[in-house]
Parts: sequence; structure tokens; C-alpha cells
Amino acid sequence: MKITKFIPGVLTLAAVLTFSACQKNNLIPQSDVLTLIAYSGEKEAVEVDQLPSSIQTFLEKNYAPIFAEIAYRVDALGYEVVLEDDQYLYFNVENNCIGDGDMIGQLGNGHPHPGGMHPHPGGPHPGGPFPGMHCHCMMGDTITATGLPQGAIDYITDNYPDETIEVVVSKMSTKYAVELSDGTKLLFNENGLFIKECGNFGIGGGNWPGGEMIDAASLPATVADYLAANYSDETLMVAFLRPNGNYFLKLSNGVIIIFDADGNMLFDSGN
Repeated sequence: MKITKFIPGVLTLAAVLTFSACQKNNLIPQSDVLTLIAYSGEKEAVEVDQLPSSIQTFLEKNYAPIFAEIAYRVDALGYEVVLEDDQYLYFNVENNCIGDGDMIGQLGNGHPHPGGMHPHPGGPHPGGPFPGMHCHCMMGDTITATGLPQGAIDYITDNYPDETIEVVVSKMSTKYAVELSDGTKLLFNENGLFIKECGNFGIGGGNWPGGEMIDAASLPATVADYLAANYSDETLMVAFLRPNGNYFLKLSNGVIIIFDADGNMLFDSGN
């Protein structure tokens, strides 16, 4: 088993998820299912109106007037739903909400999400330090500031007198999103009434997702033995201790393995 230094930067968890939801999945704590969904490299785009009806009902009941902007499905795990104010919500295979972006922890500089960029004069405007990051609030058709309702313009003038309007988009939900010169993103309804400031929910600097990054020497001996027996040709890329006591590992071949606090294997995406 080769052990190297952790590779800095964005580490995506591109797991090969070919297991049955009624087998491996039911052994994994829901907080770890959430993380697997969020960092999966196997996300399949789903039309929002094609989400299971129970998820749509949940969103309408708990988050209106904020609508879902984008949705993804990860086979045998569940769904990631991104709301138009940049909130990330996660649902398991039973369509139950298992948490939001805050539960993942501090995600570092780049949530691995295949989101897009809204059109912007002179080129794409990513809405964050990495494409697809924090840009969902600003998804829509770019319009000029003169297309904003007067109420929105007055709100910006009164509350952000030192900032200028950089980007305005008209959203499919009939709302307006505005990005100011300081990077603040605001959401207004179709009449120009202020709804909220878009936030970076669950995303920021600090430890990698939902736990403390550790080195190989801090892993239980049973974990090291398992890796040596099953993945002797692979390199340990990253490991961290989650708040629930589990160990979360990614290997150089993309395999994700979860061990409990005693070093017993709970999940192995390669087997």
C-alpha cells in the first residue's frame, strides 16, 4: 500500500456506484450518504418537474417562494437539489430530505458540482472562484438594469449606496437576480420586492467535507490492513474523520471507503 502526502486543491469523490440501495446503502449513516451524493462524479441531471412528487411537495411546503433551479440524481443514493438562492438540499432513495449543504461541513474552495454559468456580456460570468460554484442564484436571461422593476432599484439604492449593479438576470421563476459590484447577489420577486440575499450555504474555507483531515498514521490498524489486503497497488489520496466517528477515505483509483470508529468497513465503492 503506497501512502503519499495529501494532494492539495479540489478533491472530487468519483465513486463507481454500482451497488444496490437495499444492500450497502442501508449500512451507511445518512450524513455519509449526503456526502457521497454531494461529491459524486456520477451525477445525472434531472428536470426539476421530473423529481419525485414527494420531493416536489416537500420543496413547495418548506421553501416557497424559493424554487428549485437544478436537480441531479446519483444512482442508488438519491438526489441533490439546488435552489435558486444557492441552497443545496439532499434526498435519499426513499425521497426523504437528509440535510443541506451546511451538513457537509466546510467544503473548501470548490464544491464539485457540474453547474453552469449564466450569459454575460463580454464572456461567461461564473459567479464564484470556480465554474459552477455559487452561480445558481444568477442563472437566467441577462437583461439590462433598466429592465428591473423600480422597487428593486430603489431597494439597492437605499441599502447599497456605494455599490453599482453589475449583472441582472430574469429567472424562469419570474424573479430577478442582481449581482452588485462587491459580489453581493440579491433576489427580487416579479414586482421588485426584495426576497433575500443569496448565500453560500455550507460552502467556504476550512476542513474538507464534514470532518477533520487526518494522515494515514492516524487510521486504525484494521483500516491499514484492509487497504493493504484489497488495494495494495493504490495510493491513499485523502482521509478524514467525520463528526460521527467514521473514517472516510478516497484512493487513487477513485474508490471511496467508509469505516466505522473501530475500523470495520461499512462501505467500499470498489467492491
